[in-house]
Amino acid sequence: MYNFPLVSTSIGILAVGGWDRTNGGHKNEVVKLQCPEGQDVSACQWITHSQRLQIARNRHVVIPLPSSYEICDG
Repeated sequence: MYNFPLVSTSIGILAVGGWDRTNGGHKNEVVKLQCPEGQDVSACQWITHSQRLQIARNRHVVIPLPSSYEICDG
């Protein structure tokens, strides 16, 4: 996976979308960096988040907005 933005959010560090070199296509996946507290950084893992992009993409920009903006329906 490459050509994806990393973004720091209230739930942690996320990698959003990107390019899947193995399958040769855009990704719609969102993955979260999960690090066990008190352990070395080598113990960190990327965990697939339940939410995905509606349209797979790469080389894009992600701008996190606080939930107080309430710009989405539902």
